[in-house]
Amino acid sequence: MNGSPGAQRPRRARLKVSGSRTSQRDGRISLTVTVRKGTPVAPMVRLSLRDRRSGHRVLPAFHSDNHLWTFGVTAQGYRTPRVSNR
Repeated sequence: MNGSPGAQRPRRARLKVSGSRTSQRDGRISLTVTVRKGTPVAPMVRLSLRDRRSGHRVLPAFHSDNHLWTFGVTAQGYRTPRVSNR
């Protein structure tokens, strides 16, 4: 950050994403993951759905939580967003 005496370079946030659940119904594929709090706060975290074989993003993809803010993670310490192709 340029010239501001109080400005600091933001630290990289580390999030723990684990345990996926995949379901298929009527051509719709849904993936649910668990996102646990990390430090520092991570604003505007965006999840993407990727093809396991090619590594390419699956589009269109629809999110139950479009962008996550880790300080918005609930009191139990995690959220379980869902991403689907329809």
